Amino acid sequence: MRDVLAIAAYFAGVLCLGALLAPALWHGGHWLADQFVTVQGLRAVTFQRYFNRAMLVAAVALLWPLVKVLRARGWRDFGLMPNRHWVRDWVTGTILAAGLLAALGAGLLAAGWHEWSARLTGKALRDALGAALVVPLLEEALFRGALLGLARRTAGTWTAQLFVAGLFSIVHFLKPPENAAGVAAALGPIDVTAGFRLLPHVFWQFREPGLVLGGFLTLLAVGLALGWLTVRTRSLWPAIGLHAGWVLGLKLFSALTLPTAAGRLPWLGPNLLVGLLPLGMVLVTWAMAARLFPPRPVE
Repeated sequence: MRDVLAIAAYFAGVLCLGALLAPALWHGGHWLADQFVTVQGLRAVTFQRYFNRAMLVAAVALLWPLVKVLRARGWRDFGLMPNRHWVRDWVTGTILAAGLLAALGAGLLAAGWHEWSARLTGKALRDALGAALVVPLLEEALFRGALLGLARRTAGTWTAQLFVAGLFSIVHFLKPPENAAGVAAALGPIDVTAGFRLLPHVFWQFREPGLVLGGFLTLLAVGLALGWLTVRTRSLWPAIGLHAGWVLGLKLFSALTLPTAAGRLPWLGPNLLVGLLPLGMVLVTWAMAARLFPPRPVE
């Protein structure tokens, strides 16, 4: 019970600290845009995106206090071991996940369910590569590193994996709408309380339960696959690689294509996170990862 309360307090702290940090990041970005011509694009970034990044910063900043409260002494307490082949595992996982996602995307284009909408630009490529490098490192360290390791101390392996995968899935729906003029108007001036005023808007996706359920199942399968792989290999790097490949593929596919028609459910939703086809792609990736990454015994 103490561990559960500590994890609950951690997420409450992340929301509060992220809401406090978001206005500071927004003003800092605008200050940098005024000082340096090369980063003037920061002025065009919405406050919602600064809010999302502030939540990531808060999650990382509060992770160490959580570990200390729960008296974890080192990586072995989380079921992890040093990995001498981390680069190989990282690259292998990235190629596997990105390659299978690219195959799914090619199939959707061939079937006419998506169509090319833009050429690949330097900005789109930088955004995709940046997200693929940073997001998996942070999220895997948090979910499969700290939270899964801590949950396994007081629960069975599969119970812990299901709990953390469910948490992983739910958290991905807690973000404000990116292009909502109404949200921007409701916020008013970006002051120290702007992040707290934005908090109620992070639940907007739950107004469409069908899409939430479809995306939740895919993300749940993603979380289970990454957790299972982490436990199997006693390393975060294979999971970081798979996560990076999925992020890279999703970012590029979203930037370069558009769906041609609605109503593809249950096979496909508005993006590659919703529908039976994305869910099947995740399960195939999981099965192939099981062949590529053998179990690692305790040393």
